[in-house]
Amino acid sequence: MARRRKKTRSKFKITLVVGSALLVPAVSIVFFGDLFQLDIIPSSSSISSSVSSSLSSSLSSSFSTDSSYISSTVLELPVFYSSVAALTGEDLAAALNDLIDFHTTYPYTATGTDVWDILRDVDEDPDNTNNVLTLYSGKSIPKDYQDGGAFNSQCANDCWNREHVWSKSHGDFGETQGPGTDIHHMHAEDESVNSTKNNLDFDNGGDIVSDLLFGGSRVDIDARYDSDSFEPPANRKGDVARMIMYMAVRYDGTEGYPDLQLVEAVLTDSLAVNSETGLTYGGVEGFGYYGRLSTLLTWNELDPPDAYEIARHEKIVGYQGNRNPFVDYYEFARLIWQ
Repeated sequence: MARRRKKTRSKFKITLVVGSALLVPAVSIVFFGDLFQLDIIPSSSSISSSVSSSLSSSLSSSFSTDSSYISSTVLELPVFYSSVAALTGEDLAAALNDLIDFHTTYPYTATGTDVWDILRDVDEDPDNTNNVLTLYSGKSIPKDYQDGGAFNSQCANDCWNREHVWSKSHGDFGETQGPGTDIHHMHAEDESVNSTKNNLDFDNGGDIVSDLLFGGSRVDIDARYDSDSFEPPANRKGDVARMIMYMAVRYDGTEGYPDLQLVEAVLTDSLAVNSETGLTYGGVEGFGYYGRLSTLLTWNELDPPDAYEIARHEKIVGYQGNRNPFVDYYEFARLIWQ
């Protein structure tokens, strides 16, 4: 993961006496100019939330006189994530990659279990088990109305297909088992809306998305797009952000897969070089980029995981055997990229 820029980190240990117990937690403080981030990881017994809060406040007043410039994150992590405790930036991304980088893969289309089959399960509409619930349009569509299926003539324009949230062309991985069939970034979607989203990056603003229905009529949905970006509905923005962040951490250029990266820009296939960052786009050295990072970070904070996203995540884990760390702890995004 050498491609990620390391942050300068200062560490020290302090000793706390709580009651009669002596606790020696590891305290990591990461400075970003006037900003700092505090992580408290107990070495033995756990520290109560009140003590953690008190320590955070004490250190905050010691390092800055303006609380608006202070970012403090204290996470209590289960055993599965114990190896990432107190890490930030590229170190945290690399440690998370170690936890999720090998998983069971499935073919895009096959006579056995494939992506179609898995999406029919993980995207099942909880209010109608005969249907799938789409990501951007929010529509409930019969499972049998899949694009190119036996009932295609009955749902033309209004069938559902397999959306790659991290578009295939952003890394040129196609439908290869691995990134091309990783369910953590795939979702059932209305074919008309999926066509509008195409391979656009994610950002705010643009024209309202109009969904083409069976029979040719149209209806506006709570999404927007322009020439280089797509904005999903408010209640799915966080879901999208966490799918994209997962891909950037999971696929780091090893195992024969592309090195996927988040950037503070929006890119299109028509641009060989993005004028905003100078990054060469697509295919070159196997790199794939997606943006806009700042927008995705905001969406992740404003729309944290809800019960539906968490339940869907657990279904995917049942198939692939690996987790999306950002669904488990959406705060990881802040520790890596901010």
